[in-house]
Amino acid sequence: MTAHQLQAVFQELDYLDDGYQDGFVSHVGLRRIILETPELEAEIGPTLTRALLVRAEQNLYGRLTFEEFVFLAREVDHYTQGRHHPKRVAPMAPRNQVHNAACKIAIPISERDERISYLDEYSCRPPPLFLPLVSIAQIGVFVWHVVSLTNRGENVGPNGPPYIGDLIFNPNLKFEVWRFASYMLVHSGYFHIIFNVLIQLLLGIPLEMVHRWWRIMLIYICGVVAGSLASSITDPNVYLAGASGGVYALITAHLANVVFNWKEMEFPFLRLVAFLLLTGVDTGVAVYYRYFKRVDTKVSYVAHIAGALVGLLLGIVVLRNLRVHSWERVIWWFSLLLFLGLFLSAIVWNAVLIGLAV
Repeated sequence: MTAHQLQAVFQELDYLDDGYQDGFVSHVGLRRIILETPELEAEIGPTLTRALLVRAEQNLYGRLTFEEFVFLAREVDHYTQGRHHPKRVAPMAPRNQVHNAACKIAIPISERDERISYLDEYSCRPPPLFLPLVSIAQIGVFVWHVVSLTNRGENVGPNGPPYIGDLIFNPNLKFEVWRFASYMLVHSGYFHIIFNVLIQLLLGIPLEMVHRWWRIMLIYICGVVAGSLASSITDPNVYLAGASGGVYALITAHLANVVFNWKEMEFPFLRLVAFLLLTGVDTGVAVYYRYFKRVDTKVSYVAHIAGALVGLLLGIVVLRNLRVHSWERVIWWFSLLLFLGLFLSAIVWNAVLIGLAV
C-alpha cells in the first residue's frame, strides 16, 4: 500500500474509533472495528488485519499512532513480499481436545475456521485463570469454615450450616459493603459448594478460553453483586451465602450466545432446553417450597433471578464480539442501558436503605 492509502485507512480507523480524528486509535476500538467491519480485511489484506488484531488483544488499554500503523504495515509488506509465492494462511485446527470443546461451545459454525486461526494465537494465552482461582478460593474458604464449625462442635452436612462470619451477606450489617460480593466465597454444605464449583468450571472455562478472563470476571462479579442487591431489597432479612448469582450469570451468558447465533450454533434447541431446565427447575423448586409448601429452603431465588438477568444482558453486551448487524446493535444498546438502569437503581435503593438504618 502507498503512503497515501495508509494515511486514508488510518484516518478512517481514527474516525470509526471515537467519532473524530485525534491521531490515535484505541486498541479496544481497533479490535471492535476489525471484528465488525469485514470490508476492512478486503481493503488492507488478511495479514495486516490479523497483525492489528493481535496487537490490540495483547494490550486492550493501549492505542495506535499513525507512525506505528505505517511501521506495522511495512513489516507485514516486507514479510509477504519477501516470498515469490506467499503461503496462503490456512484455517488452523484447535490445538487440543479442551480447546476444541471450548470452540464448539462458544463459536458459531460459520465463523469457527476464521476465528480459530487467531484464537490459537492469543485467545487461550494466558490460559483461563479467573474461575479456577475463584473456585480454589471458595474451596479453601469452605474447608476453613468446616474446620472452624467442627471446633465449635457443629457438624457440616450436605445442606449446611454456613459459617456466620465476616464474609457472609448479613442483612444486619449492610453498611459493610464488601459483603455484597464476598458472600460468594461462603457456602452452605457440601452440595452447595460442589454444585456451584462444577457448574462454574464447566461453563466458565470455555467462555474464558474464547472471550478472555476479564469479560467473564465482569459478568460473574456483576451477577454476584446483583444477587445481593436484589435480595436485600426483596428479602431484607435474609442471609446470603454462595456464588449462585455468578453461576446463573454464566448460564444465561451462554444462553445469550445461543439465541443470537441460533442458526449457526450446533444443536441450539438442545442447548436452549438444557439451560432453561437447569435454571428453571432449581428456581421453580425454591419458589414452590417457599410459597406453596411454606417450607424455608434458605434458597434466595431472587438472587438467582437477578444473576441470570445480569448474565443475559451483559452476555449480549460483553460477549457479542462477532460481526453484528444493525438490528443487533439496537439490542446491544438496549441491553446495556437496561443493565445500567437496573444495576444503578438497585445500588441507590440499597444506599438509601443503609442510610436510613444507620
